[in-house]
Amino acid sequence: MLTQAHRRRRKPHRPLTVHNTGQHEGTEIAQVYVALPATAKRKLQTSRSVPARKAGARQSKEVTLTLNQLCLSVFNTDQNGWQLLPGDYNVMAGPSSSDTPLKATLHIHP
Repeated sequence: MLTQAHRRRRKPHRPLTVHNTGQHEGTEIAQVYVALPATAKRKLQTSRSVPARKAGARQSKEVTLTLNQLCLSVFNTDQNGWQLLPGDYNVMAGPSSSDTPLKATLHIHP
């Protein structure tokens, strides 16, 4: 589970393993989606791609996902700036938005 309090100098990160189950070399771009916490009062999801990794036939490659503060923030029109909201962010990853087998929760504390 991805659980880490936000700190300005530390960015939440998590390794992901990309598996090539085919018989030929291939490249995979994992898609990562972050659902905003309930405090956002919106149901938006942000997306991010993990850099493409080549893997030989039946090989696996590890990639590291780093979530920076901006990709977890919402724009606050009253303050005219980006705001990181406290709460639980649901993080999902997979080959597409309709196929996200990896799920975790990122807890942001005030």
